Amino acid sequence: MAKRNVVTGIDIGSSKIATVIAEVSENRGVTVRGVGTSPSTGVSKGVIRDLNATANEVDKAFSSAVYSSGISPEDVFVNISGSALESFAGRAAKKIENAEREVTEADVKDALALARPSSMRSGYQVIHTITRDFILDGFDHIKDPVGMSGAKLEVVNHTVTGPMPQVQNIKKVIEKLDLRVAGVVHSVVADGEALLSDEEKTSGAIILDIGAGTTDVGIFLDGSVAFLKSLSLGLCHVDLDLKQGLSVGLDEASRIKRSYGKAWVSPTREDLDEFIDIKRFGRREFEKIQKREVYEIIMPRIEEIAEHIHRALRESALVDKVGSGIVLTGGGALMRELPAYLSAYLKRDVRVGVSEKLTHLMDEYRTPIYSTVLGLVAYGSQQQVERPEERRAPETFVDTLNSVGESIIGSLSRLFGGKRP
Repeated sequence: MAKRNVVTGIDIGSSKIATVIAEVSENRGVTVRGVGTSPSTGVSKGVIRDLNATANEVDKAFSSAVYSSGISPEDVFVNISGSALESFAGRAAKKIENAEREVTEADVKDALALARPSSMRSGYQVIHTITRDFILDGFDHIKDPVGMSGAKLEVVNHTVTGPMPQVQNIKKVIEKLDLRVAGVVHSVVADGEALLSDEEKTSGAIILDIGAGTTDVGIFLDGSVAFLKSLSLGLCHVDLDLKQGLSVGLDEASRIKRSYGKAWVSPTREDLDEFIDIKRFGRREFEKIQKREVYEIIMPRIEEIAEHIHRALRESALVDKVGSGIVLTGGGALMRELPAYLSAYLKRDVRVGVSEKLTHLMDEYRTPIYSTVLGLVAYGSQQQVERPEERRAPETFVDTLNSVGESIIGSLSRLFGGKRP
């Protein structure tokens, strides 16, 4: 029987863990086979704070996807986010010195190495090196220069780096489940695979992923990522503001946000003086407050998030080159009036991003809060197509034995309820 071509994504977020298991075929594209979710309590602002709690929550989401799909994968793509991540635009040139003046694989590798960041913060590692363009003797948009004639090869790339401990803790969580990390992917890179067409990536588009603990800003241009910025602000800060401002518990603050929260309301609205019921912390009975009290707490925080997004976009110095608008995703995309508010604040069209690239997906999962995990699957499927020779290819005979052994142990582990035999 032919082996099923499976790709799996796990989104480790500050409010939820989501897993998607899908099959990739030439005729049907990427078909979702299973989805699993779990609340997240061990992650804050995109960073794992409790290794064991996160591992248990990932296990719940993964096991649910395995149960619904009937597939037990071994390799997963997982996301990374957080304000500690850094990204750099790079450019370097390499003279073609062979007698034939023909670009070789070695020339390309040399140019890519030269374009890496000259100085990387201590304790950081490379997460992505994205080649944006090759330029040969001044002619740009060269897809593959190998074999072409020229005297000077230039490369333009984008490098994303992150703290080694953050990356290693993500891998530790996955390895606790006897799984292997096929790739660690920036959330916005995954979002782009789920939400943007090739035309949008080329003409330019902005992605805003507003989650519970972080807001990720990304710009796609000329077909790939050109700018990334992670902000340590998200909608959980609205919950905390309501908790403090109204003297309610965190669950009650979240309920109030979901029931009445809006990013912006007109100060002349007639319903601002209407009363709503809230339950103060430590009290049994509900109390009545005016709606305006809720909006007066929420709106300044939303304005702060919008201002930080605006600063990040100005920092990129690329906004004027972006041909299309803003794609809003993450849980923040579901807040009432937020798309309209951001459109007015940033002076650009804003649409809510919903992935249409994967098939056999129930409507309840075709929402902005699942964009990242769906993008991880789409990203993983592209890696399989573009570099099939790199997939799980042991370097030595010993590696082969280890790979087989780990596969057997992993399968037995799940058979015996998660305990390694």
